[in-house]
This record gives sequence, structure tokens and C-alpha cells, in this order.
Amino acid sequence: MKENQCLYYTLACILLISAILYYRQPVPVYEATVNQDREIYTEAAAAHDAADLLQEQEFSSAPACIFASPYAPEQEEGTVLDLQVVTEEIPFNTIRREDNTLDKGRILTLQEGRKGIRELVFRVVYAGGKEIYRELVTETVLTKPLDTVVAVGTKPRPQLPVASREKADFSYREEGIASWYGAEFQGSRTTSGELYNKHAFTAAHRTLPFNTLVKVTYLRTGKEVVVRINDRGPHVKGRIIDLSRAAAEEIGLKPHGVGKVRIEAVE
Repeated sequence: MKENQCLYYTLACILLISAILYYRQPVPVYEATVNQDREIYTEAAAAHDAADLLQEQEFSSAPACIFASPYAPEQEEGTVLDLQVVTEEIPFNTIRREDNTLDKGRILTLQEGRKGIRELVFRVVYAGGKEIYRELVTETVLTKPLDTVVAVGTKPRPQLPVASREKADFSYREEGIASWYGAEFQGSRTTSGELYNKHAFTAAHRTLPFNTLVKVTYLRTGKEVVVRINDRGPHVKGRIIDLSRAAAEEIGLKPHGVGKVRIEAVE
């Protein structure tokens, strides 16, 4: 009888110890660093692996097969769930519109373009310091791009008659104030129909026929330059000729802006 009691007592002790050991085992908990709404915190779940935690964090499309149990020897420590926000530029287009009021070949900008900005939010999973999964969550346009709009001229250029040098009065001679015009007129159309070139030896005169060659002497320096009349001017009272920038530099007039000259028609 005593032997049976001892046996029962021993079995009871074994069951009690087994129960104690069983309930003292830790519940599997998976911890990971999560960046949610740009705030980093540590997330823990009563789960065996990261797949459960991903599902809890709504990483629904993450392939669970890429995760192993945190208790498995091959599992790398440091699994991180990151909500990554990226901003990038949205390119703009150039819209070309034909304009029959502009000279052919001329381009006029009607609206300057501006790049847009969009925000992309990704869920990113890292394990062992390496990115192993990326999922686009949202895409938000913060600023819409603004297209460049240009007008392209289609109007035929007028064929302006250019006077012959045979009509020039080669006895013409005059003294007075000369000025010059430069970069702000570069490429603009002169009265003769030519485009102004600040590097060419040309000039504007009120009455001399186009293509007349005149010798201009700057009386202050005694330097001379021969220029071709291809424009009308000056438009300021008291001046007799407007020189190109190159011609003004040639005789030393440019630094002074204006100066007294002698002009003579030449053959």
C-alpha cells in the first residue's frame, strides 16, 4: 500500500514539474523596428516569424516564404519594416503653336515651363541590413507640372527693297554727334530687312541710301572706320549717325557713348 502511495506521489510530482516547466516557456514573440507615418518604434507580435508581423502591419502582398522563424538558426537578426517617403520631379512638356502673325523662324515663349513634384510612399522590408522587399503604397502629386508654350512664326518675311549704291551722293560730308547701339538690339530686324549684328561694321542714318559706305572719323582720337548704312536713325535729336558696337570700338567711341565725328560717303 505504501509502495503504491509513493508511486502516486512520484507521478504527481513529475506531472507538477512538467506543468510548471511547460507554462514557464516563453510565448514566441517577434519584434521588429517599424517606421510608421515617419515615426520609428518597436513592434512586437505573438508570432513565430516576420510574415505574421507583416500581415499584422498590412504588408499583405509581401511573400511570406522569404521569412524564416526567428527561432531558426538561419534567421538573420535585425528585420526592419520601413515606411519610406520619396519625392521626385515630374518633367514638363513643350507645346509648340504656329502663329501666322510672327515672322517665319521666330520663336516666342508664351509660358515658361515648371517641373512638378510627387511624393511616393513605399513599404520596405530589410533583413540583415539588406533590402529584400519593396511595395508602392501611395503616389501623391504635390505640384502639377506646367508645360512650356511657345509660338512658332509662320508668316513669310517681307522682301524689302534694298537701295542701290548707284544712288549714293559721294559728295556727302557732315560733322556732328555720333552714338552707338549694341547687345540689346542683337538679332533684331533693321529697317533694310537685315538682322542687326553688333560685330559688323554697320550704321544707321536718317537719309543716306541703304548700302552706302561712309567713312566715320572720331575727332577726339582721329581714328577712322568705314561702315555700311543698313538702318534708319538715330532717333535722338542732335545726333547724325548710330554706329554698331564693333564700329564704335574701332574708333574708341564706345567708352564715351557719344562723341563728335565727321562722316564722308565713299565709293
